[in-house]
Amino acid sequence: TVEPFVRQEKGRQEAPGNKDMRRYERAHINEVWYGDTMYGPWLKDAEGKKRVYFIALIDDASRFIVAADLFFNDSFENLMTVIRSAVSKFGRPGLFTFDNGASYRNNQMELLAARIGSSVHYCEPFTPTGKSKIERWFLTVRMQYLSSLDMRNFHSLEELRRDFAGYVSRYNQTVHSSLEGISPPGTLFQRAGTVPQGPSGTDPNGFPP
Repeated sequence: TVEPFVRQEKGRQEAPGNKDMRRYERAHINEVWYGDTMYGPWLKDAEGKKRVYFIALIDDASRFIVAADLFFNDSFENLMTVIRSAVSKFGRPGLFTFDNGASYRNNQMELLAARIGSSVHYCEPFTPTGKSKIERWFLTVRMQYLSSLDMRNFHSLEELRRDFAGYVSRYNQTVHSSLEGISPPGTLFQRAGTVPQGPSGTDPNGFPP
């Protein structure tokens, strides 16, 4: 059952001396994916000025960004779009780890996870180390990408999306010191192990049409 796995994950976060979880990682890809939303800049399009939200999923073992996209609102529907993209390319994770935001902690997410054969764990309030890898990546996005971005050069969300997709692709090819000098794709294949598939009897990815 999934309960021991979730209890183990929670125990590691709460254990004395384990306040900093940044160095802990799973042995194989697709064991745990962390997801989160970051508030982005304002974008002026034909309809006016709107806030951009970054939604992303990172694989714990490889630091590979399995999916990331931009939206004008932070909603479960947009989260599902990101999850669908990741699962269609890389299979499903054994466990999703999210915070307690309304877009993540809801009945729809629980049903979606069950449908594709994954489990969901929600971080305890005020324990940011529970998803430190995705939060650190968003910090990297702010420092490397957003800090040099001139939003006057973008006039639609699609334009910004294409530019951001290029950044994500470059990031995923970057060698990481925390991965012993290997890029996320290299780690992805080195630690492949078993890639979980959806439960039998469902549509290819378990997603509703």
